[in-house]
Amino acid sequence: MFIVLFLMMGFAMGWLIGTMGMPKNIVILIEIIIGGCGMVILICEYHRSAGFYKKIYRDLNLLDKKYQISAMMDEPDFVEGKLIYDVIQESVKSMNDEIGKLNVDCEEYSDYIEAWVHQIKMPIAVISLICENNKNEITTNILNELKSVEMYVEQALYYTRSNVVEKDYLISALDLEKIVKDVIKKEAKELISASAKISFKGIEGDVYADRKWIEFILRQILSNSIKYRDQNRDMELTYEMINKPDCSELIISDNGIGVDESDLGRVFEKGFTGKNGRIYGKSTGIGLYLCKKMCNKMYIGIEIYSKKGVGTQVVLTFPKDSRILLADGK
Repeated sequence: MFIVLFLMMGFAMGWLIGTMGMPKNIVILIEIIIGGCGMVILICEYHRSAGFYKKIYRDLNLLDKKYQISAMMDEPDFVEGKLIYDVIQESVKSMNDEIGKLNVDCEEYSDYIEAWVHQIKMPIAVISLICENNKNEITTNILNELKSVEMYVEQALYYTRSNVVEKDYLISALDLEKIVKDVIKKEAKELISASAKISFKGIEGDVYADRKWIEFILRQILSNSIKYRDQNRDMELTYEMINKPDCSELIISDNGIGVDESDLGRVFEKGFTGKNGRIYGKSTGIGLYLCKKMCNKMYIGIEIYSKKGVGTQVVLTFPKDSRILLADGK
């Protein structure tokens, strides 16, 4: 706009000078000089604005989190650039305000879920006690269903906590053998019913993880082994530790029905139940999703290998260097 006004003023001056009786060639020369000055200014303005826009695109491409572009922008000294700068800054501020409100809402919802989980544990415990004191076929069935309710309630709690790591997260050196055996004790009735044969190979030693989280993960894996066992043979379960220079691998193997090869790549997806879930109707598609999410936050690798009709292996990889983990878990 400034350049256009400048050129219009230049030609207007040339016309006024022409009306004053000056020779035509001098008027043309003046107009050429004025026009040349305008072109020089135009070129300078172009380079300045082009440099500003190129820097924005360059910085944007370097950023993993694109919304941080506003923090990297320098306020320009030309009108169009200032307008763009102000629009971006105001948009980001508005976005941050909305995110702040959403975070508050999420925290309130998370607090409510945690409070609900702790409150629901009391009636579950009372029902369990009543059934234990009045043993018959009906109460036995109720206890079996109550076990599933407890697992789903626990999933709800850890699903909530996994989104806010700082609320329930402490990395420390843990006795793996003790944790594995504690988890097995919690599922003792189901394992006895399945005539399970459990073996341990070199699981002595410490690993770095959060106690509650790794117990939950191991229990989910064990629960899946029980849930999808082969009913035509006794259940076999093996816990084996392989120590490597930079990590320790816990391999949990069973002789269950196995996972279909086409489903293996999606077992960690939220809500994915696969062919086994559709056939047996017992899967929520949340358990392994939570395991993967929690392992990622603790820098623990988790992989699943399986063959239909043979069994399944779950491999947990624990890093031996705890420095990053301990710093992150503070």
